[in-house]
Amino acid sequence: MPDMELYDAKGRLIIRIEQEDATKLLLTPKQTTATDLRGVPYGSDHAGEPTHRPIKVDSSGNFYAREIPGDAIADLSDSLADDAEEEIQPAAGEEWEIKHIFHEDDIELYWYDGTNAIKFGEATGAGWYPCHDIYTTNSVYIKVKNVGGEAHRIGYSGRKTKG
Repeated sequence: MPDMELYDAKGRLIIRIEQEDATKLLLTPKQTTATDLRGVPYGSDHAGEPTHRPIKVDSSGNFYAREIPGDAIADLSDSLADDAEEEIQPAAGEEWEIKHIFHEDDIELYWYDGTNAIKFGEATGAGWYPCHDIYTTNSVYIKVKNVGGEAHRIGYSGRKTKG
């Protein structure tokens, strides 16, 4: 991988990324200190606030991205009837971080505990819905409702964080 530099909106160099070896990237801040740099921005939460990937600092003051543990999880439903729901629910004792929900047509997304539901998103047409790190358990999970007018498939991807 070639070296890469990241700049802020004003064109100031923020961080330089170099591949140190086959498994490690070296992140060197250019205009900040270790106490100022708490992570590498990579998106935003539901309120539009920046979110951060965790980092670690070695004894020389170099920053390294932490490896994020967990096995990949993914599923693709068979045809889901119009107005039907698909549950993204881990088995008892497991916890999942959902990253994306894939859909062939219109969907609605609900945060669900087996009794109560909160609608937190919707998407139209075919595509994918970025979940911004939604954590699910066996008792609180996501329901995806097909509202596209006909049967279509729904899928998801993420990682197992426990179990």
